[in-house]
Amino acid sequence: MSEYSYFWMSPTGDASLSPYDSDSFSDFFRKTFEGDRTVANVLMGYLNSLEVSNPSVMTIRVDSGAAMVDGKLYMNDEAIDYALSAPGSGTDYYRVVLQKVWLTQTVRVQLLVKSGAYESLTQSGATWEVLLAEFTLTSGGVLSAITDYRHSMASNRFKSVRLANSQDTNRFKVQLGVVRWTGGASATGNVTVTFPYAYDTAPTVICTHHGAFYVNCVVQPTTTNVVIYWKDVDGNTHTDVDIAWIASGAMVRN
Repeated sequence: MSEYSYFWMSPTGDASLSPYDSDSFSDFFRKTFEGDRTVANVLMGYLNSLEVSNPSVMTIRVDSGAAMVDGKLYMNDEAIDYALSAPGSGTDYYRVVLQKVWLTQTVRVQLLVKSGAYESLTQSGATWEVLLAEFTLTSGGVLSAITDYRHSMASNRFKSVRLANSQDTNRFKVQLGVVRWTGGASATGNVTVTFPYAYDTAPTVICTHHGAFYVNCVVQPTTTNVVIYWKDVDGNTHTDVDIAWIASGAMVRN
């Protein structure tokens, strides 16, 4: 069929598509709320937004929250803790994912671990995995900073603006988010933000932070990411810093 509409009760017109099955509702939610089905579309602000943290030595926590995983709504109302073990040698690479499995009809948090490199995500009809965070763990028990890969639900619903007198054939797009730096107690640090969608040219990026200290954003971001540097002007140390960023630049994508 070329044209159709959802959802109807009467026996006429497009109601011939009913009764609607779970696939119909999943497709509806995916198209409505997921800007990019390959990433973790988290409902930011609901409970604790599925934040991944390191509350104590050798423990990883996935906090409460909700997300859309390939059209399926995942909800968790309490934190989940995972005990880690240092590898006998080398470095283990961890990915914290939400995993949708058709066979079991479930979406659950999973830790993917592999020695020497990150495990590839599975995104097929039977299993669909989206990334919440990444980190590494050495044989000496050293846990790296956690890299946050959560996206806001419907992340491609950003405004598109083109000035009437602009000579640029591309449209200007705005993307924004919040990233967390974590690590050992420090008065300085940096974190890399990968844009949900790449720009055609390097965008302008502005950032701010939560707390009484200075954050400096690099002035030459690339088309795909930006490195944000922060520094506490009073020399106070921190183990985590939340930084809000906004990027604007040219992109053909509508």
